[in-house]
Amino acid sequence: MPRPIRINARTVWDRVKLDEAFAALSDDGDIDDPWSKLAL
Repeated sequence: MPRPIRINARTVWDRVKLDEAFAALSDDGDIDDPWSKLAL
């Protein structure tokens, strides 16, 4: 995940870098995720 930056008193993330990081995450279905069974 991209690191946040501080602007005055706020912590912010680059939205584009966050989108790229989440898109790069694998969604193979090979991981046994107990939370996915709870999704409606």
